[in-house]
Amino acid sequence: MKKNEIKRILESSLPYPRMTIWADQRFDALSAMLEEQPGTSSRTQKIGLEAESDISQAGELLEAEPTVRRRRRPVLKLCFSLAALALVFLFVLNLTQPSLTEALPGMGGLFQAFNKGLSGEEDTSVSSSPEEPRQILESEAPYRISLTDAFCEGSCINVSLRLETEDAGLLSAVWLSPYIDPNDPKNEEYSVTVNGQKAKLLTEITFDREENGFDCHNICIELPFPAENGQKLAVELRLDTLWGIKGDYSTGVTSQSEMITEEPVAFSFEVTADTTANRSGESASTADGITFVGFESTPLYFKAKLSYPAILQTPLSRTGELVHVEARTEDGGELYYAAEANEWPEPGTYFPGEVISHTAAFSGVPSTAGQVIVTLYNTYSQETVFPYVDGGVIGACVFAEFTVDLNTGEVAATETYLERGYEKFSISDYTATMTAGPQFVDHMFDHQIQSGFGRDCLQEEESAEPDSKPSPLRWTVFFYSDTDGELPYEVRFYIQGELYQTVPLCRTEDSVDTETGYMTIREESDLRVEDIDPEKCGLTDAVKRIYHASAYFEGDLDDSGYDLVSLANYQIVNTETEEVLFDYSSYERPMHFFTPPGDTGAEP
Repeated sequence: MKKNEIKRILESSLPYPRMTIWADQRFDALSAMLEEQPGTSSRTQKIGLEAESDISQAGELLEAEPTVRRRRRPVLKLCFSLAALALVFLFVLNLTQPSLTEALPGMGGLFQAFNKGLSGEEDTSVSSSPEEPRQILESEAPYRISLTDAFCEGSCINVSLRLETEDAGLLSAVWLSPYIDPNDPKNEEYSVTVNGQKAKLLTEITFDREENGFDCHNICIELPFPAENGQKLAVELRLDTLWGIKGDYSTGVTSQSEMITEEPVAFSFEVTADTTANRSGESASTADGITFVGFESTPLYFKAKLSYPAILQTPLSRTGELVHVEARTEDGGELYYAAEANEWPEPGTYFPGEVISHTAAFSGVPSTAGQVIVTLYNTYSQETVFPYVDGGVIGACVFAEFTVDLNTGEVAATETYLERGYEKFSISDYTATMTAGPQFVDHMFDHQIQSGFGRDCLQEEESAEPDSKPSPLRWTVFFYSDTDGELPYEVRFYIQGELYQTVPLCRTEDSVDTETGYMTIREESDLRVEDIDPEKCGLTDAVKRIYHASAYFEGDLDDSGYDLVSLANYQIVNTETEEVLFDYSSYERPMHFFTPPGDTGAEP
């Protein structure tokens, strides 16, 4: 008997027209397996005959069944009546006490679906208590991960996790984080998928030690596709390796000891997208060459799309840079900068004055706020940038400000920064001022002092076999020069008002050549001079050399706090004339010191 005839006989005996897809596939697979075996034809014919015989016997039983039914009809009627009465009772109970019927074992789901359809409402809300993660990987990891919060606004999923363990090694860590092994060709620390598609983490996973375990807040997963409101999203997250630094979590003091656990853990959970609070708008509001293109506001992020000419943040630079953008609500609440969601051109690919597109991203706007004020600065507000004229510092100034009305979508240029004491400066004039380059005084520009521990210059044999003595205190003065000629200068270091060390800023008998210049290494001081290629270093062509002069102190200081710079003072002196060219103790850098193009100076 042929395969199709067998299938037709089987289907004729079914209570529905055809076999299901799954049954059809299984039947074809069984037939193919039989055809591959010796004697297939006879075996298939035998199966067909047996199937035909079984069907004939089933037909005989069916023909005899009406007699049985007639004898049991009163009993069946009674059963059907009782079942109908019970069903009516359950539906009446459901109208008055739906919570009881929805909790019935076996039938609760039926009543839940019936009640949801009866109300005519679709469940598109986001659960405030997401489903507990399901373990999807058999693991011997000495820790457990649970989900404490999850939310999706259509483009990203914000997740918070908790790690619990009884392992003493893990509990000794101040924090735990996925570890990238540089020797592993796969080089994976984690993997995450959403609805089976690979997704990207915009923030790092770091579990901070708490009293009863480790918590990781606000992990941002970028969706591989835009999610619609109410769409279910199945997330699978796998952590391959965790590593951390041991220490005391209550004080934050860490040691150099590391601990690593290599047992992978994977789990999954489900979250529902909620886009009902999202807002967006387009704008063409322009202020002094800066355009506010549009905005997007979700519970997770506020994004401002901007267009403006690139600036120079320091006259030493040669490539264009971004402006600094801040955002706050109308009541002064700060929206925190979200670097992971920012979009800007690749650094070094644009020049000062070139118009670029920049999407500045911040934390989500509180639901009670109706406006967002976006301000563009030359640098971080309340901070300063590099000195420009006579060592003066250009303070934070405002290029433009825009206020976004989240309810209407309107954007307007405003000046609330004046109330906070800021000045406005033209972005085009600012860039022209910086592009003019630094003004060197006595061939020097931007004198700075830094402090630390350890020696600045080490010879090869010293670096190969480090001294067992403790690292000395170090004060280092550095500045830029517009000449590669020798300067007849020296740096004089003072500690608590007394002269401590003198470092010549020129080549001496004990100086040695380096690949980029020369250095002078002494027990009590070092000098390192570097001749630079401005283009390779990203500096303006006016810079020829960089000087580093260091003095070391290996004794005990009465005031040995963290502010080592305050313990020292220095002067730069012309050894030929004994003229003090720069005195750190009497120098004050003026604030908001601008020199427009063409001017020779300005009063601070």
